[in-house]
Amino acid sequence: MNKPNTDNFVLLAPELARMAQIRARETGGSARAEIARTIACQWVAEQEQERMMLDGDVLAMSDNLFGALGVNDICIDGKRFDVRPLLIQDDKSGSSYVEIDRALVNTPYLANGSLIVKLDGLRGGQIVAAIKSGAYMAASEKTEAKDDALVVVPVEVADHFDPLLYLQDLLETLARMPQINVQPAKPNAQFADELRMLLDHDPRLSQSKARAVVAHLVSHWSEKMQGEVDELKMPQSKKILTRTLSRAAFWHARVERTVERVIEHFPDLDREPIRQAVLALGERFGGETAAPKFKNELCNQIADIKLASYKAADAARQSRAKDVFARVMAGAESVATIRDLLSARSQAAFAIDMATKIKKGREKLSQNVIEFVSAGVDEIGKAFQEMSLAPAYATHSSSGSTDETVETIDEALQLMAVGDLAHNLRQLSKEL
Repeated sequence: MNKPNTDNFVLLAPELARMAQIRARETGGSARAEIARTIACQWVAEQEQERMMLDGDVLAMSDNLFGALGVNDICIDGKRFDVRPLLIQDDKSGSSYVEIDRALVNTPYLANGSLIVKLDGLRGGQIVAAIKSGAYMAASEKTEAKDDALVVVPVEVADHFDPLLYLQDLLETLARMPQINVQPAKPNAQFADELRMLLDHDPRLSQSKARAVVAHLVSHWSEKMQGEVDELKMPQSKKILTRTLSRAAFWHARVERTVERVIEHFPDLDREPIRQAVLALGERFGGETAAPKFKNELCNQIADIKLASYKAADAARQSRAKDVFARVMAGAESVATIRDLLSARSQAAFAIDMATKIKKGREKLSQNVIEFVSAGVDEIGKAFQEMSLAPAYATHSSSGSTDETVETIDEALQLMAVGDLAHNLRQLSKEL
């Protein structure tokens, strides 16, 4: 038995990712599905030493089947496997699921189930789970509505799913099973018309007939059959149009929710630049707002916007600001980090405590607004009065340079603002 792989991540070449997006756009299919299938193919190709080979006639090569039905298969050692991109509910549950065209359920197309690929943007991802055909059948029986063309199946992603071990075990099991050659029924005289109705999701075609057409395609699939299917000049089907509009509405809602979450943490930012940033990043990363690359890039852009108003007096101050930002983003506590960086200065502890008092006073006036503003004379005076009541500073003298103390208070205040920025970005990243 092989040791489980701990890193099955696949990074696609930019050209492959671009080709997948072009094909999806030209056929009306899902870019995420095509990229997921490409990732699965590349991963299998990398397992050559395990004697797993990509071979067999793949239905997904048909533009009509891919665009209209979402057919998305690969063949490994002659066995067909469907490939589905993992989708995430855009709510607080964050639950995972896949969706598939109802016409494919309970057909030979899904005999060996699906491999589930979790995408990281539009260039990377890995196989994280597998679904048996029975899960689709069970989900289909629960939602048998005629107007519901898609079957949705929840997915539980295990922490240590190993696609290599899973496929090896399954392929060995399939190899031991007796091969029964059942001749599929010959298509009736209306097969061509029924195929066209299937691709166009014509409601006059019953589910049983739709599945019979799919079963015939699977059992007779060849380059010749593919040519016959793709020769059909299909108008933009109602299904594709409906799916496109539905996904557009879904993406618009996701964009607005993402903008709202950003504004909750940074209420002083303008909505429109944030919305444009989210839309642009959506194009780059396939609309996956939960993808680490999407979240990191969005947080970096917000940081750039906020830090543009930070004016460091010198390179040393700039370096300390970057240090605070990096440490707090990594999970460190802001004030403790600032104390560590400024500890060599005289009266540093007093100055930082003063800065903390001033910061709390500002927070009462402007909730959640992060500003890089120096301490005013009135703020310092009020904070000093409050500090003098504390036993630790009751006998505090003004020994040491007053200018240096004020300078330390100013820098501590600005570093606290940098720390708040990093803390808010870290929280935002968790919520996206």
